[in-house]
Amino acid sequence: MSWLVGRPAGRPLAGLTLAVSMLTVLAAESPEPEPDSPSRGRWDWLTSGDRWDARQQFLSDGIVGAVERIDRIFGDDRLDDDTRRSRLHLKAGAGYSREDELFFLSSFRLRLVLPRLQNRLQFIVDDDLEVEETESAEEIADAARESKLDAAFRFLFSEDARHRLSFDAGVRGIDPVQGFGRMRGRVIVPFEHWELRLTERIAWLTADGFEQTTEMRWTRPLPQLWWFRSTTQLLWEQEQSGVMPRQYFQVGRALSFNRAYRFGMAGAWPEVPHTREAVYSADFTFRQQLRKRWLFLEVVPAVDFRQERNYRANPGISVRLELILGDTG
Repeated sequence: MSWLVGRPAGRPLAGLTLAVSMLTVLAAESPEPEPDSPSRGRWDWLTSGDRWDARQQFLSDGIVGAVERIDRIFGDDRLDDDTRRSRLHLKAGAGYSREDELFFLSSFRLRLVLPRLQNRLQFIVDDDLEVEETESAEEIADAARESKLDAAFRFLFSEDARHRLSFDAGVRGIDPVQGFGRMRGRVIVPFEHWELRLTERIAWLTADGFEQTTEMRWTRPLPQLWWFRSTTQLLWEQEQSGVMPRQYFQVGRALSFNRAYRFGMAGAWPEVPHTREAVYSADFTFRQQLRKRWLFLEVVPAVDFRQERNYRANPGISVRLELILGDTG
């Protein structure tokens, strides 16, 4: 397997399969050694439960480490959610599409760890802004007011290599402003070749009521620095009719420590079972590290098909710079 798993390239599966086959043959065809037999020690060594537990733990840690490197290559948003150190993550860019013409994108993630609390209390600020109408300053200001700006304190109840539970309390929005409380839990289940990551978010807002997001993400590192990911989300909002499922499929490859690309396909179906604004999309992302771990460039040609536009193809392209200060991993 590749460096993403932290092991030399080779054929570990073949070796593991051969070892299991040998044990099966031994168990089926060979009589159990007598207590005083010289081969008794070898049999105990081969069939030791602790030995196989250690092997499984070694493979699981390799898969988790590989997925961590994949997420850091592409600046995955979950890195901001899981960090316990101070960090500023900025993204800004522009794009053009046939239907929407020129548009601007920005993302702001701030994490400030408060001292003397074992890194358990943070001040966080999150904001995502997309401006499609850029003909006047008023239109840009309207888009800013509609963005979901979150400012909150985050308390980390518990965390280890596989689990994390945190609670946020703060305010959302600019005009109007509403208070919110949000609980987030995450569980990682490593398998021999896959990592399963389960995430649950439950929030209550003073004006909009309850929101809930359930996410299941499967990731598999592949040979030759390739990887595959499937992400399934289900969003429920008290103020909206029905639920909104989302599905993402991604296949990517790391060309080096500084350069990578991925192919993606996605679908979203708001207000199921009465969907009137379904969206399907496909994209190709090229990502280049300009400065070690803190400055990145992304170029993303994409096409989407919207139900409200009778699924007419809407090709476009966007270019984005990304800056990370503080915890860069």
